[in-house]
Amino acid sequence: MTDHHPTKQVRENALRWLHTFEGCIQKNELERGRPLFHPEVYAFGTVVKEVDNLNELIANQWTPVWQGTSDFTFTRDSIRTITASNYSVTVTSLWSSSRKGDPRGTASRVGRCTIVLEQSDANEIGLVATHSHFSKIPDGSV
Repeated sequence: MTDHHPTKQVRENALRWLHTFEGCIQKNELERGRPLFHPEVYAFGTVVKEVDNLNELIANQWTPVWQGTSDFTFTRDSIRTITASNYSVTVTSLWSSSRKGDPRGTASRVGRCTIVLEQSDANEIGLVATHSHFSKIPDGSV
């Protein structure tokens, strides 16, 4: 596989996708997030071990997590984009959020993600996620 830097347009579309998805999480808009993902997305999450379709991702990851999340943001200076072909782009980023409803008060959370985006006419951005992996930053223990 030949990795190369994406064109300016591909990078702008990928950043637009991230910004849109970030807004969906912030506003807990599950249905608004749906067109950003392929129906057969394969994903790993902070709650689910793995899912192989969008309905499972929404039911088992987004619904329980987004309801208790506030202040979700992708860390802008950590975003990296790498193209693998003319029709897909891989995006990596750190992220942060707060967890509402913790008995000790609002808890900060930080994590990382990898998202594979492919060209599609399913939304106005022209990209859908075919794979995503969200995880919390490891605590360093072995």
